[in-house]
Amino acid sequence: GASLLTRPDYGGYGRIAGDVKIRGTPDAPVRRIVRLVREIDAICVAQQWSDPISGAYEFLGFDPAQRYTVLAYDELGGYRAAIASNVVPEPMIV
Repeated sequence: GASLLTRPDYGGYGRIAGDVKIRGTPDAPVRRIVRLVREIDAICVAQQWSDPISGAYEFLGFDPAQRYTVLAYDELGGYRAAIASNVVPEPMIV
């Protein structure tokens, strides 16, 4: 992956991570397209697939002074997008 120091437009030492699951008993992890949108200008700054086994995703190297929205899309259209807004990256230890 890209070095934390090579993100001139979005750079920082922040991490945003989570998982995508379908609610149930138990919750079921799923593979989804996850997009990271910077809230100040609505630019999609990163995109990746969540892990199909755990549902986990992780975005590294983003500015902790910014706020982001995380969008998880079901590419097949069976479920509505899951959205988390006003997300603040947690500082990473470098």
